[in-house]
Amino acid sequence: MTNNKNTNNKQKKTTKKKKGISLDDFYKSASAEKLQNNRKIINHQFIPIEFRSDEEYILKCVAKNWAILRYASDELTTSKEFMMKCVKISGQSFSYASSQLRNDKELVMEVIKQGRENLYYISQELRSDRQVVYEAAIRNESALFYASTELRNDKEFVKDLVRLNGLILEYASDELRNDREVVINAISQNGLALKFASNLLKSQDDIVELAFSQNKLAYQFAYPPRKATDFFTSDELKNDRNVALQVVALDGLLLGQLNDNFRNDREIVLKAVENNGMALNFASEDLRNDKSIILEAVKIRQNEIGRKPIAAYEVDQAKPFELVSDELKSDKHFILQVIQNNPHTFKYVSNELKCDTEFILQAFKQHSYKIMHYISKDLRQESTFQLKLIRDTLEALGYIPEGITNKEVVLKAIEKDGRALKWASYEWQNDKQVVLMAIRRNGYAIKYASEILQKERDLILEAVKQNGYCREFSTELLDERMKYCYPDL
Repeated sequence: MTNNKNTNNKQKKTTKKKKGISLDDFYKSASAEKLQNNRKIINHQFIPIEFRSDEEYILKCVAKNWAILRYASDELTTSKEFMMKCVKISGQSFSYASSQLRNDKELVMEVIKQGRENLYYISQELRSDRQVVYEAAIRNESALFYASTELRNDKEFVKDLVRLNGLILEYASDELRNDREVVINAISQNGLALKFASNLLKSQDDIVELAFSQNKLAYQFAYPPRKATDFFTSDELKNDRNVALQVVALDGLLLGQLNDNFRNDREIVLKAVENNGMALNFASEDLRNDKSIILEAVKIRQNEIGRKPIAAYEVDQAKPFELVSDELKSDKHFILQVIQNNPHTFKYVSNELKCDTEFILQAFKQHSYKIMHYISKDLRQESTFQLKLIRDTLEALGYIPEGITNKEVVLKAIEKDGRALKWASYEWQNDKQVVLMAIRRNGYAIKYASEILQKERDLILEAVKQNGYCREFSTELLDERMKYCYPDL
């Protein structure tokens, strides 16, 4: 049933209680107009309590943020028709489906088609369904991790999968990762699958050579580990430029084993730092300070099997910037380019720039907020600096590890956006007056109050009245919201 029908029904019922008011007059009332105006505001953080059963409104919100379904009514999240609409917008919506719907094969197959291959939320029964697991795994190898033990150990099933994507081998059973036939099928499709074979198979020359022939980077997964130079003669390494290019593409750090001419060859050095930024250490002095090579050296890359790097990996990839000249570490224009490639390079810029407030604010405007970790603690806690952040880039406050401790700054930030309470220190998140100010600016701010204050009834009511936010639904809160915002309804 659409929201319009629900709203109309509610309005008709309400008008019966009101004496002397016509239906036309009711539709012209301030409350009805306010309700419709609020309904036009599509929220991406929560669903106002009065719209938690409003299907049309919620679907618009899901298009902005699928996680908003946590605020939808049970009536909707148990409806197959409604959840089907949600997963067609975002497959991730399925995580809020009811337990019964998690066992609905038709709905699960739609989730998989939408690209949500993770089987974490589906029923145990469907984790043993060959069709479901197959369709999920061919889209993302990690889906096999959530399959039943029987399927992960089903040789013919796994063979069919690794022929399509060798990297699925990672999630097969230990027994199959030690199965020569299965491993050969996997590395024939993707040599990098050698990484997931058993050590016994990784030590066999014919297996390693097959993987290497499919993907040269596979050499690093042999057992015991091998070097890229093992596959070339010493004369080739010293004199053959094409071999030099191949070697550094496999392991950039092998640039250090090449002759000086190759270490001064721009193409070879660029290829080396593309593989491993720290290869910059072995480049000639001129190329070590070549801006385009430096930008490539610090770029955040995927890992060796093409997956997104973790945060610690991003930090490591900034280290090559430590090798560049002091002149470049003080070049403002260049530093702004560098931190766009990897904000963690700010760790190595000159101390002068680390204390240059205006330059830091300019960097923040590029959304390079991660540099906050490398600014001195004294500057981070300086109230004048924080007030400038509020003026220019409020979001940057969220990257101050210690939180905002100055009350003046907290109040200014809250005045701009009540949700800035999130970045205040615990002292102010536990101050009832400060929290009340934040809630009056944005009811959602109660989410960032201390656990103690989140349970205060008057604050809960204030948040509901302000914009309909409540962490836990109750008919009492809904009534309070309706009486406060829509007294005519």
